[in-house]
Amino acid sequence: MAIMTPLAIQLGYMITNDVHFSVGMCGAVLSGAIFGDHCSPVSDTTVMASLFSGADHIDHIGTQIPYTCTVGAVIAVLYVLYGFFRISPVIMIPLGLVALYFLQIILHNIFMKKYGIDPNYSKTMTEDHVVAK
Repeated sequence: MAIMTPLAIQLGYMITNDVHFSVGMCGAVLSGAIFGDHCSPVSDTTVMASLFSGADHIDHIGTQIPYTCTVGAVIAVLYVLYGFFRISPVIMIPLGLVALYFLQIILHNIFMKKYGIDPNYSKTMTEDHVVAK
């Protein structure tokens, strides 16, 4: 990230002579770096998170990938829209948040049906359902 940021900002400005496009390039570099950091099995933050939580490292990565891919897909669509239509970030950020909110609800329902879990399981749980260690 530290290497690519100055290159991307300068490249974005030199190609278009537009400061707003350079800001978009900077955002794309930062988003890609954060996405890669969460999905990479050799990332220092991923290794530390799995180590300190006591979780298996590969299992931890497997739980991170659905979240990062969902957010990464929404961000990729928003960057394409920004690149083609130059929609203001003031509009794009709330649009992304709304898209993520509804996508989370849709994916939750899909995975609940896939794994045969009652969608209202949290409303019906009592202390009897908690397994003592």
